[in-house]
Amino acid sequence: MKDFWYIDISFDGKKSRIGIDKGQFTGDVDKALDAIRAFCANNRIKINSFGFGYADLIIEDKTHSLTPYGVDIDMMLGFCGIDLTPTNNAGIRLSQSKDRLLGAIPQVVESQAQEPDSSFKL
Repeated sequence: MKDFWYIDISFDGKKSRIGIDKGQFTGDVDKALDAIRAFCANNRIKINSFGFGYADLIIEDKTHSLTPYGVDIDMMLGFCGIDLTPTNNAGIRLSQSKDRLLGAIPQVVESQAQEPDSSFKL
């Protein structure tokens, strides 16, 4: 399997390509690349190269600095705001606040609390 791909990008009618490396990505590569390609086909993306591998990647109006190490799948997913994390409706989603998740616990504890036994003495 390949570990490097070129993705077509465009900005104001000018077309270019960006090279994306697999990097440490452990998910479904084809799904990730399809999502990145779809995003790039529908958004304005530009690369300003400064030479020696340094550049700015501009997605719509947000600028990301690139180094000679390049761009990997995880970075590009983050730059594009794409979340490929599977959703599990049976589990707890991380977007819920801690207070909301734990809010019921004190109520259960309080409802089971009893008055101290007055017959017990130290």
